[in-house]
Amino acid sequence: MDRSVRLCTVYMLCCRLYLCASAQKNSVELDRELSALYRHLPHTLCQKAVKIQNHVAMINRGKFVAVSFIYSAILTYIYLDEIVQHWSYMGFRGSFSFFGLALSFASVLVLSTACPLKNSTRAYIFITMMFFAFIPSIIFFSYANSSGFHAFVFYTALAIVFLFSYIEINLPYIGVSNQGIYMYTIVAIVMIALIAQAAFGGLENFNLDIEKVYDFRRESAIRMPPIFAYVYSNVSSTLIPTLVVMAIKLKRYDLLALSLIMTIFMFGMSHHKSVLFGPIFVAMLYLLFSIPILRSYIFWAFMAIPILSLMEIAYVRANSDGVDFAYATSLIIRRVLFVPGMADGAYIEFFSQNVKYYWSYSSILSWAIDSPYNMPPPFVIGFEYFADLDTSANTGIIGSGFANAGLLGVTLYAMITGLLISIFNYYGEKIDRAVVAAISLTTVFNIFTSTDLLTAFLTHGLLLLIVLLALYPREQSLVVK
Repeated sequence: MDRSVRLCTVYMLCCRLYLCASAQKNSVELDRELSALYRHLPHTLCQKAVKIQNHVAMINRGKFVAVSFIYSAILTYIYLDEIVQHWSYMGFRGSFSFFGLALSFASVLVLSTACPLKNSTRAYIFITMMFFAFIPSIIFFSYANSSGFHAFVFYTALAIVFLFSYIEINLPYIGVSNQGIYMYTIVAIVMIALIAQAAFGGLENFNLDIEKVYDFRRESAIRMPPIFAYVYSNVSSTLIPTLVVMAIKLKRYDLLALSLIMTIFMFGMSHHKSVLFGPIFVAMLYLLFSIPILRSYIFWAFMAIPILSLMEIAYVRANSDGVDFAYATSLIIRRVLFVPGMADGAYIEFFSQNVKYYWSYSSILSWAIDSPYNMPPPFVIGFEYFADLDTSANTGIIGSGFANAGLLGVTLYAMITGLLISIFNYYGEKIDRAVVAAISLTTVFNIFTSTDLLTAFLTHGLLLLIVLLALYPREQSLVVK
């Protein structure tokens, strides 16, 4: 009997892989096919097969928890031994302590146990954010001598986001019938945006040198009309990632090449590194989420980031007597992973002792409430903590929510963020889980780490993203080359 159950389980899994490889069906259709296979099995065999699958799920959970701990340990070493050593003057402080170890251990254990792993857009989003946002923030406030209140605000925000992401929200899904019209409309919009930016002087400061972006960015911002701040964010974080994912899914490599060329031109005129690396990040995520073989190794794929960083640190130290810092580690580990947690801590510390904004700087309430400061929150924090009026210390829902209304603001922002993830999960069931997760993750990451939630709706393409998902071509209208 046990041998029969194993054979049936293997048969079902083989059928799932066959359907994925041959019929180009999305994850929702695959689950329907798998459910149909269950109905053809005898009841006893079906029950035992389910038990085997539950056992496999427990093994996967164990792997995820283990990888999370290993990832956390390596990242902790990099933070304390590399980032603090070279970047302490920028606010990266801290040292090893057993209290910090216990706090980070308990936090990672709780999050890795609670994080959804089922094949869904929600799970893909939370797994990615676990490695790129949650664990780095835990490491920072565990070892950087931050106040316990920082940790409390962090836990509160995450708990609310998790809970509200499970509230079902059904928005209209139109699903255009012509994929060509959908794709080429996006291409036309991006081309018009690029031409307009070039016409207003974007080519005068054209630069592809990553190390010089800050030199050109300030001058470009002075020259360009303010509206282009809205243009480049919507194009780079929403329109181009959508094209990249569709091109890979439909095997339209001409469209993929065009998307990358437009990305390079956008980067050269906007001077933002996220514009250049964002589409590459989205493409890698889509491949990880959509290909079953790669998806089974998704945890280890994220583990490659700190491992490669360790290798770079070892190489730099071997060739510079430990004086020079590791450039890629600074660019990715420090800037992308740890700066958001540091900024959240600065916001919580400052606005716990000073008057809050209550959205007086936003276009929504600026007419009704006088701002207590003469500049937006990022520049206030930039001046107070970095003594530079030109430094914009951007942050996400925790920092910006706290700057506006303290814990109430964080709670409100966390509730909305959870509902947004629920919306993306809904569209993932309608469209394709991997597609929606890959397209939306850039925006979700920005919401958690680098932009005010209200600003994200217009400036960072959140509203546009929801419209694009509502119009995304239905599966039966997609033509794969």
